[in-house]
Amino acid sequence: MKTPTLIICLLLSAACTAQVLTLQQCIDTALRRNIPLRDVRLASEAADRNADIAKASMMPDLYGSVNQGVNFGRNVDPFTNDYVQRTIDFGSYGLSSSVTLFSGNSIRNNVKQQQLEANASKLDIETVRQQTRLNVTLAYLQVLSTAEQLEAVRKQALASEEQLKRLELRKKKGVTAASQVSDLQGQLQNDQLAIVDLQNTLEWYKMELAQHMNVPYNKDIRLQAINIDGMTKAVSQGAGNVYSRALGVLPQVRAAQLRSESAAYRWRSAKGLRYPQVILGGTVQTVYASSARIANDKVAFGDQFWNNRFATLNLGIRIPIFTGGAIRNQIKLADVQRKRTALAEEANRTEIWRQIERADVAMVNARQKYQALQTQISAYEVSYEAAEARFVTGVDGSLNYLLAKNNLDRARQNMILAKYDLVLKQQVLEYYSNGDW
Repeated sequence: MKTPTLIICLLLSAACTAQVLTLQQCIDTALRRNIPLRDVRLASEAADRNADIAKASMMPDLYGSVNQGVNFGRNVDPFTNDYVQRTIDFGSYGLSSSVTLFSGNSIRNNVKQQQLEANASKLDIETVRQQTRLNVTLAYLQVLSTAEQLEAVRKQALASEEQLKRLELRKKKGVTAASQVSDLQGQLQNDQLAIVDLQNTLEWYKMELAQHMNVPYNKDIRLQAINIDGMTKAVSQGAGNVYSRALGVLPQVRAAQLRSESAAYRWRSAKGLRYPQVILGGTVQTVYASSARIANDKVAFGDQFWNNRFATLNLGIRIPIFTGGAIRNQIKLADVQRKRTALAEEANRTEIWRQIERADVAMVNARQKYQALQTQISAYEVSYEAAEARFVTGVDGSLNYLLAKNNLDRARQNMILAKYDLVLKQQVLEYYSNGDW
């Protein structure tokens, strides 16, 4: 790694340690450092240059020429056209220009093709930008979800530890069996193992987020929490409605349309090669010879340059009579490409529909699960309070208490997962509905 890049990475790592990162800061960092985004920007710039080249082909060209030489021995005097035996300096200077007046619309269609390709490349930039924002947002929410689960398990472990202390005191007094203490000790170890597992999962999601941001992984990274409780109230808008809006707002849909149109113009441009080309051209030239004399006086270079000038104007027709099948094959190749591009556009729409349909079904299922867990937690809380009261007073043993506690703890963990899963599914549908966040 080069030194400047290393310094930037170290500074970013230090910034992550020193402050709590917001979702927008993570997205901004990812957009600045995203390699695919930089690549599509370069591809868009190349497409712009190709469009400029195509436009320039419609303009007249202009070339200058300079030819300077020396004749030795017996040669033709360029001034008198007589054979002479001497050394003569000579030169010719000129300008030439030509413009294509007609080419079967081949050039014009090529210009349209390249311009459409350039416009599609600009939409590719927005597609990568939005995909980057989506990936960072989902990774960010995964970190928050795991962090919230970890906090919940830590609270569960503290509750188990408090109950264990209470039981150990009761055991010393001889009012609690040793087996009940062992049961609580096992429960506490289960909580500790859950903490370790969630800590590992949290670090994994932090690493994924860092990779989406293209910065070194930093275990001390901290993220600003997002209040997502209000985000769980959205309802399904229907896959059909989301798909209709997606066709109008997603840049990849418009890019596919433009590339399909571009391929059609490429096909028309290839067909134009079958027609004759009409080319208008002209030249302005002048010549010089050291042998030029008037009344035995040498004619100066400036006088010759001005007096010997002449011009030509020509109109030519270039007719493709036989090209070895090159034009025919170009047309067939362009037609195949046109059909493939149209098929790619259809496949793109089909894939978007499938993704929306899956996301909508997943969101509906996530909502139903979230609502069911809310009811389940309410029931388990009542059951746990009753079991805890009986356990603390010694009316009931540890088995029923641990069963009620585990049921409630598991429901709360599932609730956190379901809540964030619902938000994730809604964010994906929001992306398809609005083309942004």
